[in-house]
Amino acid sequence: MPQDNIIFAASFWRTNAQLIEDCVKLGYLDKGKSTLDPTYGRGKWWTNWQPDNFTYHDLKIDQVDFTNLPYEDNTFEQICFDPPYVCIGGRNTSGPNQKTMYEGFGLDVAPRTPQGVQDLIDRGLTECYRVLKPKSYILVKCQDYNYGSKFRAGTYWTIHHAFSLGLTLKDRMEHLSYGRPQPERGPQKSARRNLSTLLVFSK
Repeated sequence: MPQDNIIFAASFWRTNAQLIEDCVKLGYLDKGKSTLDPTYGRGKWWTNWQPDNFTYHDLKIDQVDFTNLPYEDNTFEQICFDPPYVCIGGRNTSGPNQKTMYEGFGLDVAPRTPQGVQDLIDRGLTECYRVLKPKSYILVKCQDYNYGSKFRAGTYWTIHHAFSLGLTLKDRMEHLSYGRPQPERGPQKSARRNLSTLLVFSK
């Protein structure tokens, strides 16, 4: 592969859609396989590439809850799961920013504590695991973040839960942000989180 076409584990993908394109190149997504996106939101993951056999849901679209999917076990050959992975209390999401976050994840409300967020992720991942066929991939977006004065290892806890289900971690891609993290309200006390993580699991 030419040097300029190498896909790195950490990169400045401008959008999730570009990240998805590289997942296709790596073989984690296949155009012909039955695909589920239970957290479709505004569909921004799929603006550059989309599978042929594509099923998507969102509370705002069809009232389907990603923690209670209307499918039999082992239905889909690949799943992309993008839950709300940062507690809204941990960043400035008041006013229009909060509305944008809710709409992006297809939610009317979101948990206000880190444990509430992780519980929601775990429940959704459990349900995705249930409807995923064996020997298939599930892609999960998550993030570490600061909440108050504490570091919240969201990526670690998501991996921990995936392992408890029996999933195997195939790859980990760090999605570096072009945007600037929100400024501190006082002296900076910790490194700012300018990235999210895409985990690739196999069943």
